[in-house]
Amino acid sequence: MKSIFIIILVTSSVLISAQDKVVIPTRDTISEKDRIYDFIQVPPTFVGGRDSLSSYLNRNLRYPPEARSKNITGVCVTRFVVMSDGNIEKAVIVSGIGAGCDEEALRLVNNMPKWKPGMKKGKNVNVRYTLPIHFEL
Repeated sequence: MKSIFIIILVTSSVLISAQDKVVIPTRDTISEKDRIYDFIQVPPTFVGGRDSLSSYLNRNLRYPPEARSKNITGVCVTRFVVMSDGNIEKAVIVSGIGAGCDEEALRLVNNMPKWKPGMKKGKNVNVRYTLPIHFEL
């Protein structure tokens, strides 16, 4: 019985000491250039504004043949980061509709020209942005 208690005690201390070495990134450990904001004073914008963004999407969207043949319509919600230099990175589909539409939405986002970056305290920063892309026949 004593040996079981000792084994449990030794195992517990090993687990506790292993947990002490885990470093979880906090605001203080992430450099400003790597930080990604969700809400800031001046959000990023597509150069030319919303009308230009809509025009870009309409001009460049290629309706996937599979979606067209199955009469699939809907909205793919994309999320990406507008970097402090205006480039688009880390694009993902948050909510998709399939049949090639998700891949097309990512293609559109990844091929967008540079944006005007978001600003915080007068400095350009990385900002997470969500963009719905509508697929209508």
